[in-house]
Amino acid sequence: MRIVGIGFSAVLLAGWWTRGPAQEDVDFRLPVSGGREVIRSRSSAPGPRDFFNQKYGQAAGVVFWDEKLETPRFISPRAQVPIARPGATDGELIESARSFVDGNRAFFGVSAKDLIDPAVRRIRRHALVVFGQGVGGVEVRGANVRVLIGPDGQLASVDAFLLREPSLAEPFYLEEEEVLKRAAEFTGADIASLEREVIFPSSDPSSARFGYCLEALGPEEGDAHEVFFSAEGEPLGMVNLSQGFCEVPVVVKGFSTNPEDIFSTADQADDYYPLPSVRVQTLNWNGV
Repeated sequence: MRIVGIGFSAVLLAGWWTRGPAQEDVDFRLPVSGGREVIRSRSSAPGPRDFFNQKYGQAAGVVFWDEKLETPRFISPRAQVPIARPGATDGELIESARSFVDGNRAFFGVSAKDLIDPAVRRIRRHALVVFGQGVGGVEVRGANVRVLIGPDGQLASVDAFLLREPSLAEPFYLEEEEVLKRAAEFTGADIASLEREVIFPSSDPSSARFGYCLEALGPEEGDAHEVFFSAEGEPLGMVNLSQGFCEVPVVVKGFSTNPEDIFSTADQADDYYPLPSVRVQTLNWNGV
């Protein structure tokens, strides 16, 4: 595990909190809940959570729903749901997965235009297609959808962390050079990078706003923080990156085809195979 530079961290914390606003205990990622299985009853009001089984059949799959986000967390198909041709290329898989999400936009809460940064990861004979979520091309911090496709082109599972139908006012961005200057003044540290993101200053999804994420580096190895500003240049808080870096490869949660294993890592799932080890830079698994 990487060692934190205590001197810099202490100075940074003291300097920040004497000048910046109080911060709720958040990491500025998409806030999520645990996910609950959708079980229909006569007393249940119909809604988006029902759209998958309404379209593909009442026994088409087991759906877990995020009550906070009002978007699906996990889908485990129980029927044939073809979404790609057997032997599809990576490019074809990306377009097939994109079309699948777009064709179910009322269920997922996002459409094709919201899907950014596609990638395909081969897992034995299966293919995992991963998208980030964007608003006007700006990444929603911690949001993504992962579509697992079998060798026959059938849907194997879906794992998602999505912000439903985001509607944010067009931002006025402070010049990046000025943001860099303010971040350096606030932290007294070297600023290594700057990114524009949709961030969440509270645990309420409605707190979504455009902002800046900057990486501040201290003198010690592993001494790093992410510092957050609003688009207008207001300091919002920071996150200690040392809590999320690990030099031991770990696997990402949520790829079992068994809904009882939704929160198991793939190598612990009782009816599936392990993912290749991947390096993860955060303890928040929704930020792949």
